[in-house]
Amino acid sequence: MAPSISSPKRRVSGLLLFSLLIFSVFTVTLAAPRIAARLTTVFGHLRQSQPQKQFGGVSNTRPSSSTSSPPGKGPLLSHPFINMAKYTNPPQAPPLFTGTKESIVADSKALCDKTRTLLDKLVAEIKPAENPKAASFDSVLRPQIEDENIGALNARILGFYQYVSGDSELRDASTAAEKIMDEFGIECAMREDVFQLVDAVYQNSGLSESKEKDKDRLIDEALAKTAGLDSSESALLLEKERKSYIKNGLGLPAGEKRDRFKEIKMRLSQIQIAFQKNLNEENGGIWFTAEDLDGVPQDVLDGLEKGTGENDGKLRLSFKYPDLFPTLKFAKNPETRKKLFIDNENKVILRQPFFENS
Repeated sequence: MAPSISSPKRRVSGLLLFSLLIFSVFTVTLAAPRIAARLTTVFGHLRQSQPQKQFGGVSNTRPSSSTSSPPGKGPLLSHPFINMAKYTNPPQAPPLFTGTKESIVADSKALCDKTRTLLDKLVAEIKPAENPKAASFDSVLRPQIEDENIGALNARILGFYQYVSGDSELRDASTAAEKIMDEFGIECAMREDVFQLVDAVYQNSGLSESKEKDKDRLIDEALAKTAGLDSSESALLLEKERKSYIKNGLGLPAGEKRDRFKEIKMRLSQIQIAFQKNLNEENGGIWFTAEDLDGVPQDVLDGLEKGTGENDGKLRLSFKYPDLFPTLKFAKNPETRKKLFIDNENKVILRQPFFENS
C-alpha cells in the first residue's frame, strides 16, 4: 500500500495541538490565583450591592465604599467589623525634646538614682538565705525589667541631643549624661548583692538542674512551666540576666582581678563616648568642581555650600550622610568617588589615640 501523503501533516497538526494544550494548562495554572482573587472581589461587590436578610428588623447590608463618609472618615474608619475609635489617638504622647543643658544632666542623675533606689530596696527586703522562696521572678526580675523599660525611653532622649542638636552646649550636656548613665550601668552590672538575688531565682526555678541534665536542651514552654515560670520568654530572660552578671565580671573572684575588669570596662566606656563625640563634632569636607560632581542629583548639589575666593566656582561636599551616600553612588567620575571615600575614612585624625588605648 502506498504511504499516505497527508500523514506528515497529521503528525504536525497533532504536535501543534499537543503544544497548545500544554501551553493552555501552564497558563491557567499560573493565572489561577489572580483569577480567583479577582472573582472573589467581583462576587464580594455583587453581594454588597444586594440587601441581605434582616435580623430583628435591622438590615445587615454592608456599607458600600462608594457611599459618602463623614469628613475625615473613609470607608475603613466606618467599617462595621472594625472598631477604629481606639486608633483615632496615639497610644502615648510623642517624646518632647525641650531639655536644657542643666536639665539633661540632672535628669540623667535622677534616672540613675531611681534605679539605684529600686535595687537597694530589693536587696534590703529579699533575703534568700532566710527565706529561699522570697526570691522569685515576680519579686526580683519583674520590678527591674519594668524599671528598665520605663527608663530606656528617657535615657534614649537624653542621649539623642548629642547627635542632632544644633546647640553645642546641649550636645556637651547630652554627652555628659551618657557618660553618667554608662558608668552607672557598669556599676549595676557588677553589683554582687543583686546578682545573688538573680542567682537565687535561677536556682529556685530548677533551670539549673534541667540544664545540667541536658546541656543541649532548649528552653521551651514545657521547661518554663516545670520551672514555675509563666512562659519561655520569662525563662529565657532569667537565664540571660544571670549570664550577663557573670560576663560582666561577677564570674571572677572578688579582689584584684574583678577590680581590674571594672577599671577596663570604665575606660572602654569613656573611650567610646569620647570617640563618638569627635565623630558628632566632625565638620570636614572637600571642595569639588561641578564637573567632578557630574551625575550627582541636582537636589543634593543645590544644598551644597558655594565657594568663594580660591574656591570660587566650587561646591563643598561634607562627610555627612545626605552628601556622602548620593555622591558615592551617582558621581560619574571615579576619582571623585575614590577621593571622597578615602577622605571620609580618614576624617577625625584624633581617632588614632582611642584605637591605641582600646
